[in-house]
Amino acid sequence: MQVPIRKKETYIKPKPDPYLTEAKFQELQNKLEKFKTYTRPRAAEEVKRLAEMGDFSENVGYQVAKGRLRGLNQKIFTDCEFHVNHCSAKFSIISELFRT
Repeated sequence: MQVPIRKKETYIKPKPDPYLTEAKFQELQNKLEKFKTYTRPRAAEEVKRLAEMGDFSENVGYQVAKGRLRGLNQKIFTDCEFHVNHCSAKFSIISELFRT
């Protein structure tokens, strides 16, 4: 039996952008909020609706919707949320430096 070849460095988190402006930061926050409140619940509802049809092995619509939901979760948690969390800390440090 052959050992599967795995892609290297697939699950590495992105590096924070040191040149992120406040406008881009606000855009990322809005995008994250839209993903969490509008896009992801709709995708989850679609997966739930297709799961009710049964037989997951032959339900292509379910598999496609589940893949879409996984991709959306990846976007939310690795890209948007990572940058928002790291940049909010950066902006709070910068604002404190200019206050003193």
